[in-house]
Amino acid sequence: FAVGSFFAVLLSLIVIVGPQEVGVVTTPKGVREQPIHTGWHMIAWWNDVHFMDKTVWVYTCAQAVKEGAKPNADAIWAPTKDGIKMGFDVSVSWRIVGDEAPWIYQNVTENDGGNSGRYLWLEENVIRPKLKSAMALTVSNYTPIEAYSTKRQDIQNDILKRITDECKQYKLQIDNVDVREVYYNEKFEESINAKKLAEQEVLRLE
Repeated sequence: FAVGSFFAVLLSLIVIVGPQEVGVVTTPKGVREQPIHTGWHMIAWWNDVHFMDKTVWVYTCAQAVKEGAKPNADAIWAPTKDGIKMGFDVSVSWRIVGDEAPWIYQNVTENDGGNSGRYLWLEENVIRPKLKSAMALTVSNYTPIEAYSTKRQDIQNDILKRITDECKQYKLQIDNVDVREVYYNEKFEESINAKKLAEQEVLRLE
């Protein structure tokens, strides 16, 4: 009986952290600075462990309804070097920095009361505004043709660098930025079509 009781107590102290998680330990004195990672850990019963997701999340802004994070059309519109606004479907792949999980646990609200609350807050209050700012600052350095085709990879790289730097203070890691589609505004597209029709008409008359 004594041996069985000993092992029962011992097992009650073991906490298992899964491969997709990181554990934040809270003690009577507060949040422990060092998180616990994948594996088995001995945690005193007067402490609690809060599991946080360390996998990749993807936040998308898209023109097509219900394709992005918002239910409505949500492409990001930004002015080019020529002052012409263009729309962009953009996806950002991000994750929390595992070793900084205790900081996030203490400083980011879990406003919906669920396990995803902090992540939704980070997407709406950090990822989204930082992405829109990075898009505006980056796209303003390129012409419409460059943004549409020849310099799209450069734009992605520039945005990735900007948003990575901006999100460091929130202990977030940005893995990738993907510019998925580019749109002209209606007036500019009409002017392009009109120009093409005029050029075709000149060729026909020749």
